[in-house]
Amino acid sequence: MSYVTSVTLYKFSELPATIQNNLIECFEAYDFWDEPIIEGIFEEAKNLGIEDFEFQYSGFGSQGDGCSFTGTLSVSVSERVYKEKLNRDGFSNSDSFEVTFSRKDYPQYVHEKMVYAQIMPQDEDTYDYESIDIIENVYNEWKDDLCYEWYQRLGTHYSELIESESIKSHYEEMGAVFLKDGRILNVSYNE
Repeated sequence: MSYVTSVTLYKFSELPATIQNNLIECFEAYDFWDEPIIEGIFEEAKNLGIEDFEFQYSGFGSQGDGCSFTGTLSVSVSERVYKEKLNRDGFSNSDSFEVTFSRKDYPQYVHEKMVYAQIMPQDEDTYDYESIDIIENVYNEWKDDLCYEWYQRLGTHYSELIESESIKSHYEEMGAVFLKDGRILNVSYNE
């Protein structure tokens, strides 16, 4: 049997404050919220000269959260970082190397300490292996700083998305309509 009834629909801003607050507390960032930030990170990695770049992150609030990447620095980029962090003169003729960042075998964690730098000498016969630990530490610090910066960028963007004013705007822009108890009845995208 069918029958006709009327239902009052509300915009987000028309809902009682307690219902609005409940919706804000239960709000989850939409899928792919991180795409613009990750695209920027990939572009930055390319500009930095990180080849075969792969990026992972988890967040925000668990002990193992963070971000990291794997990839290889070209010799020219390796030397630039070396000049900035270790020796203004750069490599000596026999010391040129490539730096590779590899992931440790702990797949449940992705923060910066789960990736480590490895030095790959261009000329293994003449390379000074006594200083390899010092040099790898320099590249690990460089990588950690970069990961920290990228993770902060992701976290800031996420925080902005889940702020109450952003959530209110999100619902209004979507054209969402609600029942008085806060259930979303329909979402129609405004054009």
